[in-house]
Amino acid sequence: MTNKIINIIIFAVAGITCLLALVFAMGFDDNREDLFYEIGTIKSANSQLLSDFDAVTLDQLPEFVEKNNAEITQLNTSLKEEQLQKDILYTFIVQLKDLDENTFDAYKANFNASSAILFAKSTNGDKYKTVFEKVNTYGDLQKAILALEAEYEVIKQDYLVHKNYKTSLEKFNARSRTVTEVVSDAKKTVDFETLKSDVKSCENEDKTINLAVIFVYIILIAAIAVTVFFALLQLFQNFSSSYKALLAVLALVVVFVISYFASSGELSASAIKEGLTGNQVKIIGAGVITCYFVFFGAIASIFISWLINKLKKS
Repeated sequence: MTNKIINIIIFAVAGITCLLALVFAMGFDDNREDLFYEIGTIKSANSQLLSDFDAVTLDQLPEFVEKNNAEITQLNTSLKEEQLQKDILYTFIVQLKDLDENTFDAYKANFNASSAILFAKSTNGDKYKTVFEKVNTYGDLQKAILALEAEYEVIKQDYLVHKNYKTSLEKFNARSRTVTEVVSDAKKTVDFETLKSDVKSCENEDKTINLAVIFVYIILIAAIAVTVFFALLQLFQNFSSSYKALLAVLALVVVFVISYFASSGELSASAIKEGLTGNQVKIIGAGVITCYFVFFGAIASIFISWLINKLKKS
């Protein structure tokens, strides 16, 4: 009975998820895909810009474009500085990773001189130097490297978010500038209204996706809670024969761990938009693979049970 309830829950969650995905896919305009990602990125980084665009008239559009051009110029300057800081820390981490027991002492003895050159243009050089100066032996080096890598992940993520925002702003501003360059006043008006309508539609689609994701999370958490409840209920009611349930839980843990190491930590445009780190992307990937494993495992279990029953009856 418990297995049937769990299978029903799994199929219900999968069905609801697929239905939401189908509804969104049917309503999503592929021709606006690039604009959709541009608007989503801009909304995450600077929602005020979209509010300003919504209030802009056709006569004010050239001024809006110039204002964005000024921001893009500032972003280019700040991104160069962010990349420099990111590269400095990355170089330092690589240097530490290249050390071994034979080269550590010499590097440590010459650290003040080498770090003065490496961190000459670093805004956080003193902080990084302090981390390494606390390392007394080669055996303690790995802990320092992990701390610096965690710092690098944050810096890298911020850089990618800002870079992605700049790229999206450039593309969106190009769309706006194209409208201002139209010669015919009638066509210019039509193109402007079309762009405004498309932007508003993309904003609404983004809200729909966010609500759908929240809904799926709620359903999934509820399903997990109910599944755990029935599993514990079965465990306490018949502890001696519940080793199979415990083995299933252990198998899921093993699958999750394997999936974590097999998942890529590469940051996609969506991951950058959401501000995810490489480690968080790997955890999400592991969760997705584990869900697939459970879903298809449930299907296989039902099919095998049906097949066995058919063979017994024949």
